[in-house]
This record gives sequence, C-alpha cells and structure tokens, in this order.
Amino acid sequence: MSEHFIKTIEIENFKCFKNFKAKGFQRVNLVGGKNNVGKTAFLESCYIISNYASRLLSSNKFTRNFGASRIDKEWQFFEIIKTLITIQQNRESVEFYTAWIKSETKLPTYKEAMFVLNDRFKITLDEDSILPEYKYNNWSYYSNNNKISSFHENKYFHTIYQKNNPPLIINTNFITPCNSDNFSLKDMIDTLKLDDKHGIIIKILDKTFGVTDIDIIKNKMMLKQDGKYYSLNEYGDGIKHFISIVLALSVNEGNVIYLDEVENGIHYTLFDDLWKVILEISRELNVQVFATTHSKECIKSFSRVAQNLQESEVTFTQLKRMEDDSIKAGIYESDVFFNAIKQEHEVRGW
Repeated sequence: MSEHFIKTIEIENFKCFKNFKAKGFQRVNLVGGKNNVGKTAFLESCYIISNYASRLLSSNKFTRNFGASRIDKEWQFFEIIKTLITIQQNRESVEFYTAWIKSETKLPTYKEAMFVLNDRFKITLDEDSILPEYKYNNWSYYSNNNKISSFHENKYFHTIYQKNNPPLIINTNFITPCNSDNFSLKDMIDTLKLDDKHGIIIKILDKTFGVTDIDIIKNKMMLKQDGKYYSLNEYGDGIKHFISIVLALSVNEGNVIYLDEVENGIHYTLFDDLWKVILEISRELNVQVFATTHSKECIKSFSRVAQNLQESEVTFTQLKRMEDDSIKAGIYESDVFFNAIKQEHEVRGW
C-alpha cells in the first residue's frame, strides 16, 4: 500500500472521539456500528489527516533529503482548510453555495483536537488555529500556527474563489449521499477522458444499468440508454450514488477515498455488483477505501464478494460506545470476518 494509506490512526477531542486509536487497516475497510456511534465522524477524521499526508507527499517540493521543510507553508495550510470546508459541505443537505453564503465561511472550531496518521503525520486544531507536523527520521517538521478565521486572506484563496461568485470546491474522494454535486461529477468525467479511462466507466454502467455512455452535454450530466440521452437528474438517487462511487474510485489512483453510507439509495440486489466494482478497481488502481454502513445485507454482501474474489486485504471494523462514553474499535481481519459471517455472528454492533 502507498505511504500515505492509513494503517494506524489516532484521534483526540474530535466530535465524539476523545482518546481513540486503531490499527490494522487494509486496502478496503468497511466500518459498522450502531446509529450515532460516530461512523461519519471517523471518516472525517481519517480524511483530514490522510488528505494532508497525500497532498504533502505528492508535492514536487517534498524531497527524501529535506522532507517537508521546503513546502510552501501557506499552501499547506490552505490544503488543510479545504478539507475542513469539504467536511462542512458534506454535512449540509443544501447546495454548498447556499451553505457558504449562510455561514459566511465560518468553520467550526475544535479545542485541542488532534489527528495522527501512521505515527508520522499530525494535525492539531486548537480553538481557531491549525498546526501541521511531519515526522522525518529522528526529527519533526512544524509549520506555522495559522488562524482558520483568516484563511480568506491566504494567497491561495483565489484558487477556489472567483470574483462575484461563491467559491467552488471540487471533491472527488469523500462521497456521501448528499454531496454528489454536478461540479465534482463533471470534473471526474473530464479527468477520465484526459486519462483515456472513460471506457472503464462505460463497461461498468452498461453491465449494471444498460447505460452505454456518460457525458457532459449542454452543461448537463447525461446518460445514454436505449439509444437516447437522459439527464442524470431523471434517475434515482441510488444510481447517482453508484456512479459517484465508481467515478471516485477511477480518478483516485494511489489515493484514499471515503464512502459514507455506501449502500444509501442502492437496491439490495445491486450490493454484490457494487462491492465487486469497489474491490476490483481498488486493487487495480491501488486505492484505499473506507466505507460505512448500518445495513446487515450490505455487510453480508461485502463478505460474500470478497471471498468470491479471494480478497485478503479487507477488514470490517465495529465502532462501539463504551460505558464511559469513549469510542472503541474492533477490527476484524479478513479470515475472522468471513468466519463471523459464516457463523451468523452479530457484526453490526454490540
């Protein structure tokens, strides 16, 4: 797995997580647990720190000899800010334009929240400030302590803000049922065309839904079915969610993606097709996947398809709220998970 893939994560003082640590994650990881146990908050925590690590390591200013010391600190700060904006966007059930205007870009503050990835990458959120850290060999690289409230003064702000228009955040690796906006879908389609991977999507959609083309026509996302083009908005939310997942997998080679409520809106008869796509593309493109569900049928489908494909790089994680209100994780490696399903043990929660 890639260097920035999550193997171990620590979370402190972020939403329902007070002092949390888990390790042993593989390429495809399904997270379950009772309602309101913190499944989405767990994905958000992973996203904040792993996106920082990914952007840092992929920067052409990051070197093996000097680590992160040559990284533009303002750029680094603004990349973290964009992850926080994405989380805010995911939590809203309205268009991000509306959310932005309503909140006037005010982001939540977290007192002494901390995220640590693989004991190397660290972000601390203290009141209204961000402090990133990267451990390299026997020393640590610290960036400046930046104020969240002043991010619109950052020199990179123009990359998301156009004059007289609200900002536009393209999100391709945190997929929720609420945030499959057309801007991100269009961007992913364009990326696949440029990379000559458009055919991958067509084969999957044709086999699953009888869709023979997906394209942007007259500035609308269109699907071709039975020889005619139809707007994506004419289809159900389940198909849109399925397409969003396939697109996110296909454009994030070597990266990490997050699928919140992976089964939402998708008919249970398509669960096996969905997991087959996720497992096969993630393996082919080396994409690490974290998905959440509370559906017993979805969990069984995950186990069934993974066994059929002889997948060993999978885990199932149970989140449990303890008596002291802390959150603990029980991570099932593939063999233990498959056996638990075979024996019909309860795996959704304690």
